[in-house]
Amino acid sequence: MDGQHVKNVGKVLAKKKKDLEDFLQRVLKPELEDAINDEQSTQSIIQEYTDLKCFVSKKILSRPSEIRTMQKHISDEGEVLKADPKPSLLLCDEAVVDLGYDMMFCRAEITEPDKLFVDVGLGFHVELELEESIIAIDSRIQFLERNVLQKKSERRAAISQHFKESFDLLKAFENMSNV
Repeated sequence: MDGQHVKNVGKVLAKKKKDLEDFLQRVLKPELEDAINDEQSTQSIIQEYTDLKCFVSKKILSRPSEIRTMQKHISDEGEVLKADPKPSLLLCDEAVVDLGYDMMFCRAEITEPDKLFVDVGLGFHVELELEESIIAIDSRIQFLERNVLQKKSERRAAISQHFKESFDLLKAFENMSNV
């Protein structure tokens, strides 16, 4: 190859390298950050439902007449409910209440909780007895884990893979330009 051709190839590689760096910074990095935030947000929502389920279960078990019914439900489900060691939005008989569209919240005291309003999705809240709320909460957790979280995790994994492949290509451009 002649010297002019080598210079042209060097310029093309330098331009491709710069374009790829820009793509990584302007497109893939923000997409990956958004995907990670979306996934973490869904995990947080699932944790809130899990905490709510634990709270409701404790309330049901604290009622003498309901102990047998709840124990049967727990054994049918094959799970044991225990408190989460991390701090929760549900503290004793308090809860954080969304006053509208995830924009304003307040702390509320729960007095004699015989019924709860449970978010069942799409902005709908249903008033349920405590026992019914356990079933609705379980359904919501399963839906979020199987559908929402799984898709968000797959999206994050795909973007992470694209980021890794682009970064590997960038390193290859650097190696070629060093030769």
